[in-house]
Amino acid sequence: MVLVPYFLVQDVSAPQLFMGDAKSGERAATFYTLIGNCHRAGLNAEAYLTELFERLPSATTKTVHDLTPHAVAAQRRAALEAAAEEKTVTDRNLVTE
Repeated sequence: MVLVPYFLVQDVSAPQLFMGDAKSGERAATFYTLIGNCHRAGLNAEAYLTELFERLPSATTKTVHDLTPHAVAAQRRAALEAAAEEKTVTDRNLVTE
C-alpha cells in the first residue's frame, strides 16, 4: 500500500468531495475562515457569530468593516481599557489624603 499525501491528490473539484457540491464547499470554507479569524483574534467564535448576525441587518456598506473579527476584538479591547481606566480614576477619587 502506498500512502500519498492528500495535497497531491487534490484537484479543482476538491471542495465538493465532502460538501455535496462546489458551492457548498466554498460556503463552508468561508465560515471556516471566519471562525479561524475569530480564534486568531482571541474571540469566542459562537459569541462572535451571534453578535454578527444580530448587528448585520443594521450594518451599512460604510460600517460593515466594523464587524470583522479583528475589528470586534479591537473594540472589545478598547472598551476593557476604558473600563479599567475609569475604575482607576474612581479608585483614585476614593482615596483621601
